[in-house]
Amino acid sequence: MFAILSIKGIANVILKCDPELAHVLRQQYEGVGHRSHLDRRFWISIDLDADVPFSEVQRLAQDSYALVCRGLTRQQKAELAALPGVK
Repeated sequence: MFAILSIKGIANVILKCDPELAHVLRQQYEGVGHRSHLDRRFWISIDLDADVPFSEVQRLAQDSYALVCRGLTRQQKAELAALPGVK
């Protein structure tokens, strides 16, 4: 899992993130915080109606996907690559 999207209430997305970058993002943007039971060192919540530019949200989502993929086993990577439409 690399993302959790919530559209009820406050629209937000929770993404996996490098711990150092997560700290910087929380200081840089009011819309970046923590809203889940996941480890706050590795997961950030982004309020989609806040001050985080959409291009930054897209980049962070791509980074989150890449972080999760790097942690997969060789077999899991092969299975993922075999899925249609997956890069």
